[in-house]
Amino acid sequence: ILGPPGTPYLTALASRAAGLARQALDQRETAMVCLTRAHEGFSALDMPFEAARCLLEQAALAGAVQSETAATAGLQGLAVFERLGARRYADRARRLLRKLGISPPVTRRVCLSGIPLSERELDVSRLVASGLTTPEIARRLVLSPRTVTTHLVHIYSRLGIRSRAALARRVIDAGLLSSEDENTE
Repeated sequence: ILGPPGTPYLTALASRAAGLARQALDQRETAMVCLTRAHEGFSALDMPFEAARCLLEQAALAGAVQSETAATAGLQGLAVFERLGARRYADRARRLLRKLGISPPVTRRVCLSGIPLSERELDVSRLVASGLTTPEIARRLVLSPRTVTTHLVHIYSRLGIRSRAALARRVIDAGLLSSEDENTE
């Protein structure tokens, strides 16, 4: 399922596991090298979530000893988690940054008809307005269809609407549908 030994994904995964194991054995320098290698591997594979997890682990490992390295890795990881809508991991990154004495940037929420939506909810809303189905949105955003449905339930509740058509009208009326969104697959 994962591919033959030596594939880039398995190499990155093994590097991450080795880094976490070395960290548990208090071999900090070797752990940092392994986590850096894992981050580079996941980045090369265009796997931003996994790469950001490695950044968060690097930040935790660097901690107060290498505060600048920790801050940089933590802030980069936070930015990726927020962009991906990975709230739980974004919260972890914020907690770690505060523990390191760094004030994380405040997340900006975009408003749709005066109601704040997360970036991920806005992404889902735009794709609904462009006419994509739930499975198509899931594939586009690398989410499960169930997660897309959950986002839609939250969006409908916040906006006080009951249909995809009403959501599309709100997005279009707010001018949030770009020409790129309209020219979807």
